[in-house]
Parts: sequence; structure tokens; C-alpha cells
Amino acid sequence: MKIKPKQYAQTLFEITNEASKDQVDAAVEGFVGLVAKKGDLKQWPMIIEYFVKIYNKTNKIAEIRVNSKNKLTTSHLNSLEEKLKKLVIFEGYKDFKFIENTNHDLIGGVKIEFEDQVIDTSLKSRVEQLKIKMSQN
Repeated sequence: MKIKPKQYAQTLFEITNEASKDQVDAAVEGFVGLVAKKGDLKQWPMIIEYFVKIYNKTNKIAEIRVNSKNKLTTSHLNSLEEKLKKLVIFEGYKDFKFIENTNHDLIGGVKIEFEDQVIDTSLKSRVEQLKIKMSQN
């Protein structure tokens, strides 16, 4: 039976979750050896991607992609975090991890992605919404 990346990731999480650093190092080394022995090293990037998702979900960390025209300052990110904490979709999360992407096609504002949710406050999106409203009248 072929082991899927998500199954590997869950196993890796379970063997490292409450282990000390030395135990984690040994467990990961053994785990990588097992994955290699099974001929599944090509799945490693997906295994790590799933592992991070499992880790974040377990530890109540919201991994949020933020697209903006320019890199946001720490002050902007802190302000954004405070606003996001008030939204229902982030209820129960203890920490926020921002992954920033600069998109020079954006005129202003930000586009936020979390799991399958998108919050688009970009100027481009607002102009498109205004165009739709005007065409309906």
C-alpha cells in the first residue's frame, strides 16, 4: 500500500510533537531514512507542507498570505493582526504567521488569503465592485 504525504506528515507530527530537541533530531533522521527506504523522498516537499499545516492547526497558528503592492511595515502587520483577530474565521487562534507577497499589479490595499477564504480590500477590487454597482443602476 502506497503511503500518502498527508499520512507521512501526520506520523512525523505525532513522533515529534512533544519530544525534546535531541529526540526530534533523532526521530526526523530515522523518519527521513524510512521515507527514503520506501522510495518516497520525492514526496518530501508535500510531506513538509502537510506537516506545517498540522502543526499550525494543532497550535492554533493562522498562516495568512498577505498580498500588497509594497512590503508592509511591522506596524501595518500588527494593525492587520488586531483587525483579523476580531473576525469570526480567526476565533480561537493564538498566533498569526504572515507570509507576505508583493504584487506590483495592486494599486493599493491588501488581499488576504487564509485556507480557502479570501479578503480582498485592494483598490482594484473596490473599483471592480463600484463598476458592478454602477452598471446595475
